[in-house]
Amino acid sequence: MSYGFQDPTLLPRRPIRANVELVAELQGVPRAERRERAQKANVLVGLRGSRRRTRVSCPVA
Repeated sequence: MSYGFQDPTLLPRRPIRANVELVAELQGVPRAERRERAQKANVLVGLRGSRRRTRVSCPVA
C-alpha cells in the first residue's frame, strides 16, 4: 500500500472529470475515449455524478 499526495497534481479550477482526463488529454487521446475512461475511474473510486464539481466542492468520503 502506498500514499500519494493529490493536491500538487490537481488543477484547482478544473472540474474533477477534467483533472482525471488530464494525462490522457496530454497524450492526445480523443475526447470521447477520455470521457469514457474518466467516467469509469470516477465510478471506481466513488465519485459518480461529480463531473462538474471542482475538488474544493467535492465531498470527502
